[in-house]
Amino acid sequence: MSKLWFLALRNLSRNMRRNLATGSAIALGFAGILLLGGYVNRISNYLRVYTVYVMHTGHLALFAKDGFEKFQYKPLKYSISHDAQVAIEQVMHDDPQVDYFEHQLSGAGLIGNGRISVPFYAKGYEPLVDQRVQSEPEVKKWIAKNGYFAKGRGLWNYPEELGGLALSRGLAFGLGKKLVHDEGGDANVQLISGTWQGSLNAIDAEVVAYFNTGFRETDNSAIYINYKKLQQLYDTENIGRYSIWLKDDSQTKQVAARLTSKLEQAGVPVEVVVWDEERLSPYYTGTMQFLHSLVSFIGIVLATVISFSVLNSTTMTVVERLQEIGMYRSIGFRRGQVSRMFVNESFWLALASLVIGAVLGYVAISLINAAKIIYHPPGVPDGLQLKLVANTPFLFIAGAVILGLTLLTTYFAVLRTMRMRVADLLGGTRR
Repeated sequence: MSKLWFLALRNLSRNMRRNLATGSAIALGFAGILLLGGYVNRISNYLRVYTVYVMHTGHLALFAKDGFEKFQYKPLKYSISHDAQVAIEQVMHDDPQVDYFEHQLSGAGLIGNGRISVPFYAKGYEPLVDQRVQSEPEVKKWIAKNGYFAKGRGLWNYPEELGGLALSRGLAFGLGKKLVHDEGGDANVQLISGTWQGSLNAIDAEVVAYFNTGFRETDNSAIYINYKKLQQLYDTENIGRYSIWLKDDSQTKQVAARLTSKLEQAGVPVEVVVWDEERLSPYYTGTMQFLHSLVSFIGIVLATVISFSVLNSTTMTVVERLQEIGMYRSIGFRRGQVSRMFVNESFWLALASLVIGAVLGYVAISLINAAKIIYHPPGVPDGLQLKLVANTPFLFIAGAVILGLTLLTTYFAVLRTMRMRVADLLGGTRR
């Protein structure tokens, strides 16, 4: 057996140009797959962390029964009451997988600067939870080193009485609020809305930060604010939802089912939605579906190119070596041994090509990242840096698939020849 491996390795020195062409196809195809995998790895992790942490979606979102669909239309009826909050929080504290959670409230109204008023859509959350979210290792790794505020500081840096809020950059421009609270300018705004009971209410607030929503559709109206200020504006003790972060994000479905069951037994019907469900995170799921389709299509194209290159090379090699194959057969080599010799040749060639392709891929990834190329995907105002992050498991999986495909193609290419008679092989004829 070891002699067949050694003989196959020696045979690679024959037909160097053909082997070089075949090896180049494998190496470049593998490098291309690594680049594509690095892009998908970067984007998928960016979107995951952006959705779970930056958007405060959490790993789970807990609503009142039917609250996911109907809260915006009838907030008083489909919000979570104070008594329900007590029961829900007790169950969450008792669950070993719940790391931390957050009260959230959202709503619309008008925001003014004393001269003009424009519509807003506010997302109310807990400032201290936002501080914890921004300090998460994954946020620092995948989003930005300095957090996600474009200007100013987080709400947790200010006393609750100040009424601090963060404006989206487009909304700040529309209101003419060029300075935030720490810069000493006029950062005061007024929020006006109807209460859930139907009366009109207004509160004062102070702009302490600007942020980019990442989407042009929301950058002209978004607000981040302490959820308690929204409760004051809408005159309620209720909240719209809980966002829940888990210790092990692979347990989302199990924890969702467990929380739902326990709360139903306690007489508090709720709806728990996992973060990557399409109805909760449509942008994430839509983008990932597109990326998976893209990877599948390009992967099939590259696999086809590699397969045909190996098939063509092996077929030509076998035709040229018919008499050699006949000689091996005549001196006692079995069909399987001769077939394994050709397969072993492809193994050595593919293995060397994959190593070279991996080196080329990692060098290309480093060069692309060093170039700091900015591109502008739809809905991202400031664009994103084209940054590729190599995925080691994907490297081995892709390499194993290409190696297996190469060996399988080689085997089928020599299968018909191995069935020929020895006399025909020695005569150099192929029928």
